[in-house]
Amino acid sequence: MNMFLENANALKKMEIFVRNSWAIPILFFSFISEPTVAAECLPYEPALVVLHGKIESSESYGSPGYGENPEKDATESYYFIKLVEPICTQGSSDDPENQQSEDDIDEIQIIWNNAGKFKGENVNISGTLFHQITGHHHTKVLINVRELRK
Repeated sequence: MNMFLENANALKKMEIFVRNSWAIPILFFSFISEPTVAAECLPYEPALVVLHGKIESSESYGSPGYGENPEKDATESYYFIKLVEPICTQGSSDDPENQQSEDDIDEIQIIWNNAGKFKGENVNISGTLFHQITGHHHTKVLINVRELRK
């Protein structure tokens, strides 16, 4: 008889738990859906990413004033990839140089000596992203190229 009461009590507790646990799936799915949004944004280095787009070039003001005094500032040529679709980046609080997240990025400066050979070409670039740091960085996000394919 004692075992019967224990089983009945256990079943009652399970019934109460199941009846009151309707919120568990909602909480579970709300937690797993949040990273999905963040996962769409690309991470900064050291993660390897692949970008698709067309190699183009541009000029921007350089030293000494980087556009503050155009008559005296040098101009710098640089290559960038014009992306097929804009991306966003996910900043990292662990990396002081790459803390800033960015949205709607459609041009990324290319850090690679051979980029000029591919000007006007549609390419796939694999490499690591980093946020602009110096006046020589002319886009908010740049890529250190590991591999480029037409």
